[in-house]
Amino acid sequence: NNREKKIDLEFSVQDANAEVSPQTVSLDKDETNTVFLKANFSRDKTGEKEFSITIKGSNFSDTKKFKVNVEDCYNLQVDYSQIDGNLEVSAEESKAFTVKVKNIGTREIDVKSIVTGQPWLFFQPENRTLKPGQEEGLFLYSSAPFDTPNKQYEAEISITSKDFSDSRKIHLS
Repeated sequence: NNREKKIDLEFSVQDANAEVSPQTVSLDKDETNTVFLKANFSRDKTGEKEFSITIKGSNFSDTKKFKVNVEDCYNLQVDYSQIDGNLEVSAEESKAFTVKVKNIGTREIDVKSIVTGQPWLFFQPENRTLKPGQEEGLFLYSSAPFDTPNKQYEAEISITSKDFSDSRKIHLS
């Protein structure tokens, strides 16, 4: 504040899912203060986003426009089509099934694949790093011990990465 007397300011944001903290500030002569803006653009479309910040005082009002580039940084597409339904496995032979993963985001991501429910069902590799646009297969292997009873089994597979998680139950016979 470079004025001789105390001023009261009010802050607001337009055209964005955002909050200002604190929303009001009182400043004495030569006093300064910090105001924080917390914005969430996760539900916005990718591309340029414009929003405004307004500062109001008792004798003035000023609005400034800002632009940010919204990116879909960490997004993953998973194709389970080869393992939909009931998987036929047997103790006599090992089998491999493919789950395809594609990085449809704009940043490199680490993908982790996990199987729970059956110790003889596993992913190889369990972890993989994908560059933007890169698609890879994660191989789900079945290697049931020879003495495994011939019956219905259930397992859960999970594919996770930063800001993404998807799980599926699978049935084995």
